[in-house]
Amino acid sequence: MTQQIATRNGKMPTECVTWRWKGNLGDDMLFAAQEAMCGETLELGQYIAAPEAVLVGGGTFVPKAPHHPDLVDLSRRLPTAFFGTGIGDPLFWGTDHIPDWLEILRNARYIGVRGPLSKERLQEWGVPGHRVEWIGDPALYFTQIDAGRHRQEGKLAVSLATTWGQLYGFDEEEFLRTVIV
Repeated sequence: MTQQIATRNGKMPTECVTWRWKGNLGDDMLFAAQEAMCGETLELGQYIAAPEAVLVGGGTFVPKAPHHPDLVDLSRRLPTAFFGTGIGDPLFWGTDHIPDWLEILRNARYIGVRGPLSKERLQEWGVPGHRVEWIGDPALYFTQIDAGRHRQEGKLAVSLATTWGQLYGFDEEEFLRTVIV
C-alpha cells in the first residue's frame, strides 16, 4: 500500500531544525541552500503545525540538547533526514544528549553530515559507516550557480559572527585576531 502524504501547494510540509535567523550569516546561508535545493518538493518551516517530514539542517546540532523540543518524538513518527549537519566534539559540547541523538539518527532515513570528522564521530558512537554520507556544507550549493563569477584567486571569504561564548577552543578574541590579518 502506498502511503499518501499531505502536501501544501504540492510541497511536503517539513519541520526544518535549523539555526536560521540567529544572527549568523553562515547559518542563514545553510537554510537558503536547503530551500534552494529542496524548495520544489519540501515546504521548509520551523515549528509548523502539521509537519509530514523532518529535516535536521546545517549547523552543529549534535551533541547539544536537541534544538527542537519534540525532535525525538517527531523522528519516531515522521520521515527524518540529516542534511549538512555538524557533529560537535563531546569534550566541548558534553555527552548528556548523545542517547537522544543516537535514537534520532537510528530513526533517520538519510544522514548527510558536513565533514569527515562528523562522520568519524558518529561511527565512534556506533552509527554504521554505510548509513552516513559526508556531503559538506550545503551553502557550497551556491558556488555551482555562479561558478567562475566573482572568483578572485588567493582570497577566502569567512563569515564571522559572534558565538555567544560557544566557540570551540573557547577564545573568540584569539580567533578574530587570527582571521583578521
